[in-house]
Amino acid sequence: MEIRDKILEIIKDKDYRPKTIDAFYSELISEGADFVELFQAEGEIIITPRGKIMPFESSGYFIGTFRASQKDFGFVTPKDGDRADFFIPPDKTMGAIDGDTVLCALIETEEGKSDVARI
Repeated sequence: MEIRDKILEIIKDKDYRPKTIDAFYSELISEGADFVELFQAEGEIIITPRGKIMPFESSGYFIGTFRASQKDFGFVTPKDGDRADFFIPPDKTMGAIDGDTVLCALIETEEGKSDVARI
């Protein structure tokens, strides 16, 4: 749902009572968590481990599919397909299982080896 749609949903609700622009703005702010969750679910923004909101494309994170090995490590194939698979060490899998869609961050690169990431 876009912001425009959310605003219209609020205004057209049967329980809505007309209010000043400032009061309406305050109501939108109180609905802010819904917008954050919506944008996060759509992959537009990310909330960093320190609680900051930023555009996903400049976050340094990427989304991919986890492929588990029998030895507790795995690999992630990035969704965008622009990169090679990333190695995920056993202590960085966060309990992901084979086929999970995961959010990852690059933690190490070494010439001639798979880049290492964490989930």
